[in-house]
Amino acid sequence: DALARAPEFTSKPWGRKTPLAWPLSQVFVSPQAKVMYCPIGKNACTFLKSQMLRISDIRCSEIVLENIHVATDLVATGLQLSDYPPEAIDAMIADPAYLKFAVLRDPFERLLSAYIEKFVLGRNDAANIHHTRSIVDLVYLEQGQHLGQSAPDYQRGISFAQFVDMVTRLPAATLDPHWRPQHLYLAGLNYDRIYRFDEIGQVVDLLESRSGKSLPRQ
Repeated sequence: DALARAPEFTSKPWGRKTPLAWPLSQVFVSPQAKVMYCPIGKNACTFLKSQMLRISDIRCSEIVLENIHVATDLVATGLQLSDYPPEAIDAMIADPAYLKFAVLRDPFERLLSAYIEKFVLGRNDAANIHHTRSIVDLVYLEQGQHLGQSAPDYQRGISFAQFVDMVTRLPAATLDPHWRPQHLYLAGLNYDRIYRFDEIGQVVDLLESRSGKSLPRQ
C-alpha cells in the first residue's frame, strides 16, 4: 500500500536492482555517511535499517519507513548494495573510507526472541506462518502421531524445545533468516566493527558522528 502511493518507485532507477547473492544483496549502505551495515534478523535490524535511512538522502523516506523490509527488498531505494550497478558496488566495497559494521546477539536469546514473536504471539498471522510453516510442518510430520494429529496445527503451534531441536538439525543455509546462524550473514565482506546487541547505543553514536544528524534512541 505504501509503495502504491509513490508511483515513481516503478520507474527508473527505482525499479531496478542488481542481481546480487545473499547476504551481500541485503547489506545496507549510506554513501553520504560512508557506512555499510549488515542487517541480521532478530538483532534490532528494523531499528538499525531505519537509522540507515535517516542518515541517507532517500526520496519518499517516510513511505519507505512504513515497511522498510519490503520497500528496500522490492525497490531500488538506494539503501542496499543491490540498488547500484556492479562497478559502483565494487568501488564502495573497496573504498577504505567506508566503515562496515554488524550487530551480533547471544544465539540463545536470538532464538528465544524469534520463537516468541513468530511462534507464540503472532503464530496465527499469515505473515508469520510464511516464516514458521517449514518448521511447524516438519515437527508435525515427524511427531504427528505423538501429538495426536498429523496435519500441522498453527493455532496449537510447537514448543520452544521442538523449535530448537528442528533448527539445529536442519542445514543452516536453508533456515529462515530470522533463525539462520549469524556467521552466515557476515560472508563476503570484511567488517571493521562488530557490536554486541547491548551496544546499540554505541552504533547510534557512530551513525550520528558519521552523518552529523541527530537520531532517535531505542
